[in-house]
Amino acid sequence: MFRFSAAFLAVLTLSACGSSPSSSGGSAATGDTVSDSGAGTGDISKTDTGTGDTSKADSSSSGADVANQDTGQSSDEIAKQLAAAKKAESDLLQAFCKENLVCDTGLFWSNTAACQDYLKVEGGLVFFTDGLSAIAAGRATFDSASLAACIATFDAKCTFFNAPDVPAPCLALFKGLVDNNFACDRDLDCKSSYCYHSAANDPACVGTCKPKVATGAVCESNAQCPAGNICNADGKCAAIKAAVKGESCLDFACAEGLLCLAVGDTSPVCVEPGAAGATCTPYDYSCAAGLYCKAPDSDSDGVCTAAIKSGDGCDKDAWYNGGTENPCEKGYVCVDQPAGVTPTGATCKAMVKVGENCLSTDQCDGLDQECWEYQDGSMKCDYMPGKGEDCTPLSQDDLDAGYLDCLPPLVCDGTTSKCVDRPAAGKACIEAKCASGLVCNDTEKCSEPGKVGASCTTYTDGSSDCAAGLVCGAGDKCQTPICK
Repeated sequence: MFRFSAAFLAVLTLSACGSSPSSSGGSAATGDTVSDSGAGTGDISKTDTGTGDTSKADSSSSGADVANQDTGQSSDEIAKQLAAAKKAESDLLQAFCKENLVCDTGLFWSNTAACQDYLKVEGGLVFFTDGLSAIAAGRATFDSASLAACIATFDAKCTFFNAPDVPAPCLALFKGLVDNNFACDRDLDCKSSYCYHSAANDPACVGTCKPKVATGAVCESNAQCPAGNICNADGKCAAIKAAVKGESCLDFACAEGLLCLAVGDTSPVCVEPGAAGATCTPYDYSCAAGLYCKAPDSDSDGVCTAAIKSGDGCDKDAWYNGGTENPCEKGYVCVDQPAGVTPTGATCKAMVKVGENCLSTDQCDGLDQECWEYQDGSMKCDYMPGKGEDCTPLSQDDLDAGYLDCLPPLVCDGTTSKCVDRPAAGKACIEAKCASGLVCNDTEKCSEPGKVGASCTTYTDGSSDCAAGLVCGAGDKCQTPICK
């Protein structure tokens, strides 16, 4: 078997149900495309589902004294809405996974079924998780008529992934039922699509539905701004626009043909791609199409250089050592020639799909594939080992870097060297992973999220391994949030 080249590792932030930030089958957690199990779930056990007090609360408050609104949703209606939403979620996850080899989803995998299973275990798409929680709380309904328009944003232009926020057609899937000045846990609870949480409170405290503000007004989040706006770096609602050359791209994507690039410690701005001979930094991908950044080593600047054509020689060692990006033209990769073939050394070979002949795993078009050698001596790209198949356990560092030892979301059992499902409650964690809804605790056992008084860990995204409605507080113990 062969290992993946570090040159092809993608970055995606995935938190597995409150477990450690590492993720089998993915790379180190750094973004927010996919939710962890705690994202947007709120405290459903405390939410009114149609029987609460309809008296108005103090609109300036955001805590335990905010009144729940009776939205009139019966348990039967909630169940029907949840069923429709869960069915639609499968279609959305399929659309997401089909984009893996087209858009920067963070998952450069070709097996769409494995990708969908992985996303389900990891908690799904953040906005959809929020929507399901809002429906379960009796605070939102599902609009299946908006599904086609949402799925259409998963297009060749990568609309869903390039948008500064969740595209409007996808947010339209959920219709909030709560009026202004009543309690909410998330934006999708509210008719206004904005749930205000006081800065004086822990984020886990109850919020208050409030109206959005106007363009140019002071804001705290994108949700507070009107449609077509974001809350910019100056803390004001600003109309979404394409940033032009020289403008900051902290708030807005660059106009077509420009790159968002930060040099040193400077704030990122929109720049033109580097022409041949321009100075570059490997893996900034700042060179124009048909060029790559060639540097003497990983600590030095490089020069934008013409990409090497199919069949021509290339420096594989420089690529593997991080001193240069993949030197081959688009759709090709630098691999060693088989023994006895001329020219000797490495040459640029075409990327291949599952079932096609390969010389190296680098040629396979998904990070969930490997170049396998068969008994007849042939070598073909195929998926990583599936359930029950043999695997070679990797170190946690390699897993954190994005290498795979099994087809996601499976993990490689170090005792049996077999690919298995993530472990159930009470079992030892494998690769710091557990079954959906469980956490890998400080004794490295899979357990339910912590109850009040249990030891806990707070992760880099602000979530913790405490149960819904609890926070990891003083002394690293799970506790109820302090709401003022």
